[in-house]
Amino acid sequence: MSTHTCPSLAAAIRAGSCNAFWTDVFCIPRAGPERQSTFENMGYIYSRATEVIIVLGKDTFSVIQEMMHNGSVSESDLQILECDEWVSSVWTYQEIVNGGSVRFISERQAGTPTSIECSDFFSGLGYSLSKWRSSTGSDTFTTMRTFPNLNSLENILADWQTASYTFRSALNVFSSMASKRNADPANYFYAILGALTQSPQQLIWNPDQNLAEKVMAICERKNDFSFIYTSAARDTDPRQRWRPRAAPLPADGATVPAVLRPIFVWHCWGEAQYGHYDATGFWLHGMTIMQPASSVEDAGRKALSNWLHQPELQHADDAVLGSTAYAAIGSFGFEGEAAPIIVTEGLVFALETVRRDDIAKVLVSNQIRWAIGAPGLVHISHGDEKQYVPCVFMGSIVGLLGDGESVLL
Repeated sequence: MSTHTCPSLAAAIRAGSCNAFWTDVFCIPRAGPERQSTFENMGYIYSRATEVIIVLGKDTFSVIQEMMHNGSVSESDLQILECDEWVSSVWTYQEIVNGGSVRFISERQAGTPTSIECSDFFSGLGYSLSKWRSSTGSDTFTTMRTFPNLNSLENILADWQTASYTFRSALNVFSSMASKRNADPANYFYAILGALTQSPQQLIWNPDQNLAEKVMAICERKNDFSFIYTSAARDTDPRQRWRPRAAPLPADGATVPAVLRPIFVWHCWGEAQYGHYDATGFWLHGMTIMQPASSVEDAGRKALSNWLHQPELQHADDAVLGSTAYAAIGSFGFEGEAAPIIVTEGLVFALETVRRDDIAKVLVSNQIRWAIGAPGLVHISHGDEKQYVPCVFMGSIVGLLGDGESVLL
């Protein structure tokens, strides 16, 4: 048990208005099927809470006070929040998005208990980061590199604020959790399960269960196939070459199992990547079909130069444009090929090496989008054999604003 457990519970009891409190250290069984069942039902547990009280470290006491009274905090306060243990935890996402009424307090309390509502904390954090960008002349990339945990937290708070009238895609959950700290790789999957569903999960005791497969199965039941835009190797079944292969948990203690790591760690919009099975196979909905081209057209160049904050790139050749774009996405989780596939709308970066002559088409999602583009799949054809490689499209999104096409994979 952590030395913070009892002080945190005491602070929550002082600040809370309920007669009963649930805290993971005391309420999650230590071993066996009951422990597994509790982990898999965390989304349900938090959704049933009258209120969720998030206890930050004792160093945040003055930070919360400042945010309550002034609506923003200083750069040094932002650094305190950035380094807070809870802010960097893998459990952050599910604890916020599943709670209806959410408040923040500090482990340290003096006098009358002090707490700040989640909506006010969200506003204060966003305003503080905006002020820091303005005062330092920093762009979005610098902010995300300087405050990766706070950037992730801001996206999570945005998801919480819209939770009552929209769904969150699996890819957005993966992106928000990609940098989170966890000692056990299994916790990554349990935290994802809690973020994806608030429905009670039936206990089927299996100590060797494949948690990645369980997560993908839940996504499929929700008709959200955005998990295909991850860096995992594809299934070897000829009928499912588009689907990630559910690899076992790594034995080397890797922080994030590659099977569900997003190909590009960036906040995305869209409720889901819809699709369906029928007798002919699997259909992916809402896709724009692109073909390789000789050069990027003006609209794509303008979109890329604006996103990269380098207006001179609008007149650069495709090689310079491609290397600059690759450097940007490479610093946010993309580990694929540096040489892009050029399309008229922009650039496509595939996760694996792709020969131009083997490209049948590039499929880009209309349903899941980033500010600069969208995820997709490069369809490769070798005779009768099909292969699908996840990719990042960057460029003009004007063509992605319609309904798109349904494509048989």
